[in-house]
Amino acid sequence: DERAVVFAVDVSESVPPQDRRRLLDWTRRAWAARRPGDQAGLVLFGSRARVDLPLTESFDPAEPSLEGLPRDRTAIDQALRTAAGLLRGVEAERQIVLLSDGNGDATRASREAMALASTGVQVTTVALELVPSPREVLVGDVVAPPL
Repeated sequence: DERAVVFAVDVSESVPPQDRRRLLDWTRRAWAARRPGDQAGLVLFGSRARVDLPLTESFDPAEPSLEGLPRDRTAIDQALRTAAGLLRGVEAERQIVLLSDGNGDATRASREAMALASTGVQVTTVALELVPSPREVLVGDVVAPPL
């Protein structure tokens, strides 16, 4: 009944620093419910993905360094592949928890998640609800003269 969980956390530019902290806090709270023998790892991703913490029974992510990690887009499919690499060869129940604002190529991400599911890796998503930035404008109504 042991589990191996990889948390894949979106650190792209579309996720503000305070929300990145919220995502990491979420991983800590989720890990608090672990069972003896469970392992967890951490993958950070923006335009590319990288392993921040390999699988360990003493999962405790620190504030990550984002230096050298391109973050101008959201490569969810690459994050899933990188997380799956940590789970390769693991005999325990395997799960990837994707924490993201969802900006990215949904088709590629969906294809990757389905491929993982076919190998027995469960993919769970946790959507980050972002507050619109001050530069964003919501248009409620447009009135134009008749033609």
